[in-house]
Amino acid sequence: MAAVDRKLRSQVVFPSSSWEFVFLWFFGKRVERILGKWTFLLFYLSCGVAGRIVSIAARPEADGYGASGAIFGLVGGLASA
Repeated sequence: MAAVDRKLRSQVVFPSSSWEFVFLWFFGKRVERILGKWTFLLFYLSCGVAGRIVSIAARPEADGYGASGAIFGLVGGLASA
């Protein structure tokens, strides 16, 4: 369980590739304008944790990245706004 907790904390906050930084900048800027700074931060972190939990549940042996789930959550939030 400690390994799962460590994976959640480290991989949600830091995007793993340069493309994720680009998408975070592109979509995050727009979602932050709609939600506000603090609501955006809470939404982003919630999407990242949810994405990582689903990833662990689906394939516990695989290393995944919560930042990808967070960015997909931002895109979904932008699409539903």
